[in-house]
Amino acid sequence: MENLYQSRKLCKKIRWKTEEELSRMIELDNEDSVLEWSNNVFSVNWVNEKGKFKKVTPNFMVRTLKGWSVEYFLDELNSENLEEIDYCKNFFKKDGIDFVVIPKLRDIEVSIEPIIEEYNNSWGRFKRISLLYSYMKMTQSISLRSTCLRRAVGCLVVKENLENVYSIGYNGSAAGEENGCKKLESGKCGCIHAEINALKKLKFPIEESILLCTLAPCLTCSQEIVKFPIKKVIYLENYRDDSGLKFLVNSGIDIKYWNDLVDEKS
Repeated sequence: MENLYQSRKLCKKIRWKTEEELSRMIELDNEDSVLEWSNNVFSVNWVNEKGKFKKVTPNFMVRTLKGWSVEYFLDELNSENLEEIDYCKNFFKKDGIDFVVIPKLRDIEVSIEPIIEEYNNSWGRFKRISLLYSYMKMTQSISLRSTCLRRAVGCLVVKENLENVYSIGYNGSAAGEENGCKKLESGKCGCIHAEINALKKLKFPIEESILLCTLAPCLTCSQEIVKFPIKKVIYLENYRDDSGLKFLVNSGIDIKYWNDLVDEKS
């Protein structure tokens, strides 16, 4: 059975392949600024710098009062496909057409092993997730707010006894700047790290705290962390450079890799 969408604006049925395409068709039909659209977009054929033949097929062509644009759905924008994006932008630009990349909404990629607590009452013995696990899950969800194209990172600063959340942070552009990376090369994206964004929001005085982050802090972030009454850092994934963790240990900060913490609580 074919997947067909009855377009109100185009007055005909349009074939769709993915739920993402169908959702965009409905949006285009309901956007007043859109005059017409089509998903029958021709492919762009080219040869990359390594001599490999490439074929890029955009998803939609859209005409508004401002002109034409081409929309291209992308699972992930990274340094490997940056070359084809640049080629397509220049290819359509000569005809006055904007080439718009629409990355897929990030999914939570890393599963988190839970820490389970037990409690007793007159009804029996019960289990529930720990508050620390709740905070780490929250940290991971916050990372999805990131505008960094290379890697999404989330950070949470909580009171040591876990009674209060002091601040949140995720990596991205500085306030007032265009969202996204300036470059896609490692270490040159220009995004402010999640830990720095979380630390900037702390209001003194604060009590002794725990910093949770989805990625182990780099050296620069670690040098800022020690300026605050943060006694413990808990991280979900390792960073490519462990100098930040070594700095924290040498500064008397207790560091915990999440999976090791789970094993300790088991």
